[in-house]
Amino acid sequence: MLDFILYSLLPFLFILGFCVTIHEFGHALSAAKFGIKTRDITLLPIGGVARLERMPDKPIQELWVALAGPAVNIVIAVILFAWLTITKSWQPLDSLSVAGGSFLERLMVVNIFLVVFNILPAFPMDGGRVLRALLALKLEYTRATLAQARVPSPRNPRPQDENKDAEFVCVRCGQRWTGFFSQNAERTCPQCRSNSVRWLRPKP
Repeated sequence: MLDFILYSLLPFLFILGFCVTIHEFGHALSAAKFGIKTRDITLLPIGGVARLERMPDKPIQELWVALAGPAVNIVIAVILFAWLTITKSWQPLDSLSVAGGSFLERLMVVNIFLVVFNILPAFPMDGGRVLRALLALKLEYTRATLAQARVPSPRNPRPQDENKDAEFVCVRCGQRWTGFFSQNAERTCPQCRSNSVRWLRPKP
């Protein structure tokens, strides 16, 4: 049992954590290209979070930043797919488990899963930012965020049931506004694009 943990399970979890880390660095490096610094990168059991100082000024920039993370996992999966094909190392998918089966094939499957999971069109997944960026190409930024906030997510399948008249303030620039922000939405100031937004109270 100890050998199984030391030589099979732990190495796989370590490499998985590395894939999640470079996924977040993909966001950070893409943001840096647009002059945006990353405050920190937090690794969680279900993934990671790269906290940016502010959101990009243009929707197309936010789109590239949001797609950069999943793009890293796609590149890893493609490289592993090519290697497994060249070396003819494929094993049946039903033989794979967290700690059993081809190491590289398991890693490829996990990276594909990370792409699919992160591209779900709801915050805090990358797909939520992608959807907001696409909406913001046609809509004003706040309206785009409000529209995206109504998309159900695994964490909150019924966002329409939440308070639709909450009041918010940006602690960075002082901007205040009232509107619908689901708990699964990334609260971003429509004026300075910072993530320093705080909920004040429901509107009476």
